[in-house]
Amino acid sequence: MNVVFVGMPGAGKTTLSEPVARRLNKTFVELDEMIEERMDMPLQAYIDTYGNEAFKDKERQILMDIFQSCENCVISPPGSLIYYPELLEYIRENASRFVVFYLKCELDVVLKRTNHFENRGVLLDKSLPKPYQGLYEERTPLYEAMSHHVLDANHSSEDNARIIVEVLDNHYIKSI
Repeated sequence: MNVVFVGMPGAGKTTLSEPVARRLNKTFVELDEMIEERMDMPLQAYIDTYGNEAFKDKERQILMDIFQSCENCVISPPGSLIYYPELLEYIRENASRFVVFYLKCELDVVLKRTNHFENRGVLLDKSLPKPYQGLYEERTPLYEAMSHHVLDANHSSEDNARIIVEVLDNHYIKSI
């Protein structure tokens, strides 16, 4: 079984994935890094060079490849995975292979942790009056809809790692 953390950039997906993977003896998969490696440049540089649509096409292909091949992993995907219906459908159709946790984090905390998404490879229309608020409001229900569990990610990642392991032990131990 794979454990997947979803949420806004800065919610703590990578921060939680490493200790959870260690505690569960699973492989840690940091998808932003893998995507950058396959694109052969930082995410934001790819967006700036090739545009949003080319970035989304490439990111979607890479995400599908990785999700299809992961076994016994803790996966930290980019926050944009919710924009790929075929990936979400794949996760739903293969529900026995994935447990999805939404790391819910308040917008002000996310912005502070990411320095307003500076150099994070976020597809953001800054011409809108409140681009960060709009992105947050757009994504929140999508993360909630795809998740099996919602976790308050505004606080200690160590406490959250312990809670996640307990949830997995109590509800999924037979398949982990």
